[in-house]
Amino acid sequence: SRVLETIILRFLARIINADGTIDPKELSMLVDISIQLGLEGPEAHRILDDEMTRKSDASQLAQQIPDPVQQREVYAMGCLMGVSDGSVATQEQEVLAAFARGAGLPAQAAGALLAEVIAAKSGAKQVAVAAKEVGHEVASAAKQGAHGVAAATRRGVQKTKAAVKGGDETEKPAK
Repeated sequence: SRVLETIILRFLARIINADGTIDPKELSMLVDISIQLGLEGPEAHRILDDEMTRKSDASQLAQQIPDPVQQREVYAMGCLMGVSDGSVATQEQEVLAAFARGAGLPAQAAGALLAEVIAAKSGAKQVAVAAKEVGHEVASAAKQGAHGVAAATRRGVQKTKAAVKGGDETEKPAK
């Protein structure tokens, strides 16, 4: 019996279906997760089809996981699933809050974990954008020779560090 895997799949399916609309990106992510959990084919389809119509109580799902560490990990997975389409809808937040209550996770800790996941997702985007910009700048600077590449690389490092820290990308004037 794959109780934990089934609970995880039901909880994640509950999140992506919280608002009644399933984003294709979220569904693709859920299918990948089900494969990683070892729930494939008819078994996964049965669980997902059932969850789409039944909508499990997230609090009860959390209570079925006896280990608090696993509860927290599953909650974090739920946060990732919720933010996968770019933002966490109100209905998704409600499902996450119900799971956290069922897990005995204090609201402040649950909120902090969700904020961490959102910040990490946002930071990853900012770093990716900065890295892409750096690549373009270095490529165009290559036409100016070694000095141009070095200057573009320095600016790129500053931008990437700023993106990682979540700060602005303003450069300090050269002396």
